[in-house]
Amino acid sequence: MELIRIFTSMAEKINQDPTGISHLNDVYQLEVTSGIYQVRFADGQAEWAEGNKWEPTCSLQIKDEDLLKLVTGKLGATTAVMMGKLKVKGSIEAALRLQKVLKHYAS
Repeated sequence: MELIRIFTSMAEKINQDPTGISHLNDVYQLEVTSGIYQVRFADGQAEWAEGNKWEPTCSLQIKDEDLLKLVTGKLGATTAVMMGKLKVKGSIEAALRLQKVLKHYAS
């Protein structure tokens, strides 16, 4: 599945150079078309899991294809929210931190 490949690749990239997440201690729950995934940034490391493994700081509801566009920089988070493609629950500040991380590690 494309999302699993993206999550794995991004976690490896971040863990090789954790400067963009060194200040984070957040869990993001991604509620996408294909299921629920979580991404955790803690202690300068990134990891992901399927399902509800950790308590989320912030939950994002988005379709798979829109998440792929968001992660690859083809869709901005603000635009996605304004178009109704992205819904944020929980900490808006955490969502903004995630946007900075995605920009930092965009390929």
